[in-house]
Amino acid sequence: MSRKTVGRVGIAVLATLGASIGPVTLGVPAALAAPSAGSESVAEAAWRDNRILRPSHGETVSGEVRISASGGRYGTRAFFVDGVEIGRTNEWTDIDITHEYSWDWDSRTVSNGQHVIKSGAVENGVIVHYSDPVTVTVTN
Repeated sequence: MSRKTVGRVGIAVLATLGASIGPVTLGVPAALAAPSAGSESVAEAAWRDNRILRPSHGETVSGEVRISASGGRYGTRAFFVDGVEIGRTNEWTDIDITHEYSWDWDSRTVSNGQHVIKSGAVENGVIVHYSDPVTVTVTN
């Protein structure tokens, strides 16, 4: 058996040795299978658990703030403060079996008071799913 990686999906290909190639078996987990017409995309299904992990709702923050979001381990996350995108990353860290995306935000770029943070799952450059909003109070 040989294993070939295409993009980020591993596909096992079984072939007989010799002049002819035997049957090829492709195994695709149900979560990665093509969605049926009218259903959510593969990325949307993977990002349903997209949520802000830190800071927590109602927290008071100042200075540099690490914003962390959960989600599937492939793709890109965009981060927003008051509806304005502040950055994107496709780098994640494994923390206790969750996949965490982070962005450092300088809270001194906004006025003191309440602000809304969200993350967005990105598929082909387009936001396909937003997290629920988290409201923080900035005090600088």
